[in-house]
Amino acid sequence: AVLAEEGGYIYDQATVPEVWQFIKERGDITPGDSGFETTTYDAVVQALYTGQTWADDYTYTLTLNSKNQDASNMVYVYFNYQDAENHYYFSVTSPASNNVITLYSVINGKSTVLGTFTDYSVNYQDAEFSIVYDHGNIRVTGVKNGIPTDIFQVEDTQLTYGLVGFKTQFCRAVIKNISVAGTLYNAVEEGDYLS
Repeated sequence: AVLAEEGGYIYDQATVPEVWQFIKERGDITPGDSGFETTTYDAVVQALYTGQTWADDYTYTLTLNSKNQDASNMVYVYFNYQDAENHYYFSVTSPASNNVITLYSVINGKSTVLGTFTDYSVNYQDAEFSIVYDHGNIRVTGVKNGIPTDIFQVEDTQLTYGLVGFKTQFCRAVIKNISVAGTLYNAVEEGDYLS
């Protein structure tokens, strides 16, 4: 059972060591006033916000700016992240790969494409992404230069809760203005019932 409780998070540099978990395969990541920046052009760094777990109905917002153009350069945005084998994410590719955004579900280690959107660059420019998860409805929008774009609207109910985060793959990137608002996930002892 799940006990619904509202919560929120707005990036705060002072709390980074307590609420963010990093896996640094290559390069490093630096927390700044408004967000994170990878320190090398070949950085491979995963960051998960572990301060709260989100469920059912929440909005995760962040701004991306990637500074590489090679085909292998990507930024991943995670949500409903339970572990490496179970999560949702979308990848944002570089101009060399046609600036494609692809939405995936990963269930028991198997990746499935839920949607693809082409020609949406975050290369050397800010793009604000908003991920709304609402009881299995997934909506991703992007805003560049004040212009909103609907990127994905799909339904998938396989993962109903998890963490949020991101990963840079072989690129220097800025990830900033991170916030989450909505329903927190709290496990309740089996046999307990909510009225």
